[in-house]
Amino acid sequence: MAELDLRVRAAIDDLVRSSDGGHVVVVSHVSPIKAAVAWALGVDIGVSWRTALDRASMSTIRLHDVRPALVTFNVTVHDEK
Repeated sequence: MAELDLRVRAAIDDLVRSSDGGHVVVVSHVSPIKAAVAWALGVDIGVSWRTALDRASMSTIRLHDVRPALVTFNVTVHDEK
């Protein structure tokens, strides 16, 4: 997990630097998403063992003055017809 965390944080830093301030969508597996959430919260990757993500869920991180904030986590929408 520590190596994954380093790769994810480097990728996020690259995205932040190359972003023009618009929306960026990243689709990934569970562990990298949890690493991104840890980055947004400013906590250690160990928090990932205390979180759960459902399949096809969405989490949102907002940057304000290059400071991240976790806006949504594990949001799912189910079509109940």
